[in-house]
Amino acid sequence: MTVIGVVKDVKEDLFNYRVNRPVWYVPYAQVENNFPLNLVVRTSGDPATVTASVGQAVHAIDADQPISNIMTMNQNLSGVLVTERFSAILMSVLAASGLLLAALGLYGVMAYSVSQRTAEIGLRVALGAQRTHVLQLILGQGVKLTLLGVAIV
Repeated sequence: MTVIGVVKDVKEDLFNYRVNRPVWYVPYAQVENNFPLNLVVRTSGDPATVTASVGQAVHAIDADQPISNIMTMNQNLSGVLVTERFSAILMSVLAASGLLLAALGLYGVMAYSVSQRTAEIGLRVALGAQRTHVLQLILGQGVKLTLLGVAIV
């Protein structure tokens, strides 16, 4: 192989971290492997029309060169990000179910507390307590329980 120049390390952005690594560029004719050659084309027009013209240009240079697996960058990224997308959806579902369970637990504790204090609430109402005061009494106890639970966690 012939060295024709030197470049700096490449900062490669992978999806979860940044990697600085040395890179070398080799002419495709000198590469001894079976890796496919990827051609990336940027266009502001319709990708389908550009695909046909790029295919014609490749076949004009080498008629035996196969062209396969043509896709847009969005399709490529969808395939790359499928595991991250699945993880995000799974975490969202688990967080929502945890929130639902916490809300049901708080409702259950409050319902039990109110059922235990039914006589007291009835007595307060009979002695002239307003509905807002009774509601403040019940909700105040619920807020105390919620804050206690958050402080413990």
